[in-house]
Amino acid sequence: MLLIKRLFIACVALYYGLTLLVITPALNFLPGWYVEKHYGRTLETGFVILNPFKLSLDVASAALSETSGESFLSLGETSVNLSMASLWQQGWVLDELKVHDLAVKLVRFEDETFNFSNLLPPESAEPVDEPPAEIPAITLSLLDIEAREITLIDQTRSKPYQSQWSGLAIRVEDLSTVFEEGKPYTLALTGPQGGTLDWQGTISIPNSHSEGTLRIDGLSLVNLWHLAEPWVAFEIAQGRLDVSGTYNVNWGEALAYSLEDGAVALRELSVIPGSGAKLEDTNVQLKQLSVNAISATSKTQHASVGLIDIDGLN
Repeated sequence: MLLIKRLFIACVALYYGLTLLVITPALNFLPGWYVEKHYGRTLETGFVILNPFKLSLDVASAALSETSGESFLSLGETSVNLSMASLWQQGWVLDELKVHDLAVKLVRFEDETFNFSNLLPPESAEPVDEPPAEIPAITLSLLDIEAREITLIDQTRSKPYQSQWSGLAIRVEDLSTVFEEGKPYTLALTGPQGGTLDWQGTISIPNSHSEGTLRIDGLSLVNLWHLAEPWVAFEIAQGRLDVSGTYNVNWGEALAYSLEDGAVALRELSVIPGSGAKLEDTNVQLKQLSVNAISATSKTQHASVGLIDIDGLN
């Protein structure tokens, strides 16, 4: 019995020693060297540690550049915590996945490539017929993501498009691709020029089902117009969009959905002719257009609206 105890203590000491003295220093050096050698990018990290007690990988900070040297992705405090429950539960079980202070810039260049294209595996020359991949079995006790800024740039258009989103906050408990019972989740996001999105609901991936409430307040229509500018002949000078409602959707064998208490509102809208249009003194102004008590269901293919209110139309 004494020999077994000594062997166990020796194995534990060896495990902790390898983790702290070999693996952790390697994690602070090898990733940056590998990324620069194989991708031509710079990866700078703060202190990285593999915690042998919590079975977690903790990163103080990290920053990945583009091949040109410009900033591509950065993040602050980040951790991935593997749970011992993986030994007896189906699939992989994580106690926590946390990413804070995330900033990322996604660019689509004129040649239809992206600023992350060289990070993707090369496409096969010949298509291979493979059965659809199954969703990996993962259970995550806590998903905690906070993004400082997400920038989207499209340079393929005659007038490049750029949009920035901030304040992304996702907090999900008991996210699972294994368990059928849906759990409550929340998502918050602040868009360009102050519009906010708030979603609360449940999702069951195995059951292909979700229900909850969605609310969008003060989304800038000017930013949406910039996105659609190449395909429309008018300009939105100002305007805000509000959307809210309670939904229930199932995307299994056949799509089924229902919507209750829906509402849509356009506020302080001003539409003018697009650039180059010779339409003097032409404009549409609207103080508010609201559509309330919207309901719809796929079961009966029926939709209804309770009230349409228009105020200040010029």
